[in-house]
Amino acid sequence: MKTQTVLTSRKPQPGTMLIIDDDAGIRGLIRSVAERQGFEVTDCGRSEDAADAAEERAPAVITLDLSMPGCDGIEVLRQLSAKRIRARIYLISGLCKRVLATASDLAHTLDLDVAGTLRKPFDIAQLRALLAEEWRFEKVLTAADLRHGIERGELVVHYQPRVKRHGERWVISGVEALCRWQHAQHGLVMPDAFIPIAERSGAIGALTNYVLRETIEQLARWEAAGHRLTASVNISGALLGDLELPDRLATMLSTHGLTPDRLILEITETAAMADPALTMDILTRLRVKGFDVAMDDFGIGFSSMQHLFRLPFSELKIDKSFVLEISKSANARTLVSALVELAHNFDMSACAEGIEDEDILGFLTDAGCDTGQGFLFSPAVPEQELIGLIESDAFSTSQDKVPHSA
Repeated sequence: MKTQTVLTSRKPQPGTMLIIDDDAGIRGLIRSVAERQGFEVTDCGRSEDAADAAEERAPAVITLDLSMPGCDGIEVLRQLSAKRIRARIYLISGLCKRVLATASDLAHTLDLDVAGTLRKPFDIAQLRALLAEEWRFEKVLTAADLRHGIERGELVVHYQPRVKRHGERWVISGVEALCRWQHAQHGLVMPDAFIPIAERSGAIGALTNYVLRETIEQLARWEAAGHRLTASVNISGALLGDLELPDRLATMLSTHGLTPDRLILEITETAAMADPALTMDILTRLRVKGFDVAMDDFGIGFSSMQHLFRLPFSELKIDKSFVLEISKSANARTLVSALVELAHNFDMSACAEGIEDEDILGFLTDAGCDTGQGFLFSPAVPEQELIGLIESDAFSTSQDKVPHSA
């Protein structure tokens, strides 16, 4: 079996924080709030020294000012990525929201964990709340806790309905499987709080395998109850180095009397390009075996078109950040229409995330989008609630009733 050579960085030290800002007043303010929350804080006033400081100190949390003399924050992000810094990063700037959002998107393409943004001048209460939440998860939710949670069966899978367009009608055709942590002390913990822990600790492969097993077993139970559904599952980049994955998944489905076309595997661009040659091998074998493979969060990365052209995806998922703007932005409408057309020209289906109102649904219908999901239909729910939703009128819209696809 072929293995990948992966550069590693020091494991982030729990409860530690690095402030990168050329303004001594801002550094002092953030330090004061963070230390009251319990963080062990160091700071860096020179952007040229920031990446080396992050590598040396291995902080769990970094705040980064984007507008600094010498080496600006975007250059610092590239340097942090090159050193494979695994801290949770908060971007801070007095620039407009659009610049902050773009910088955040860029950081994600660089495989950095951007947890949020703050605009200067920021509200001290906002900073305090942000760091309080960060402290809560940094100190309470650890990699060891996550491993024990997996072993104790505390991880659960919820399912968000996916609807499919048939002419002017939308029918429920499947679900997306989304993991939650039913923590004994903290209740239901959402993935944003523990997926980065899983990625940093190396537990993401075991977590993804758990979701796959649970989802396939659930598909079989729904099949036995007369509900033929597909399920999409997010696949970690950690599994894309496993040449046995296609055969293992096919066997898991066959054991439960299911065929590969019942499972859609969602791959982000970042995960797909960790080792392009190996990814091409695995994705092509998955398609040969009958699996559908979706490129998730399309449009976020700089080189999405190249990857879309070279890799054998069967579905393009349009990121919700574009879809949510449809009702407010002519540019978003133009972009989403172009992405739907692009998918079809590549002989792929187009799936829109973030459908939250009927105006968005109407636009996607006119644009020819094939499938979609969003809060207009339902958030992710436990499996026992899903069938009740499907069999009720919960998916009625003024355009048409959205029935279950038998």
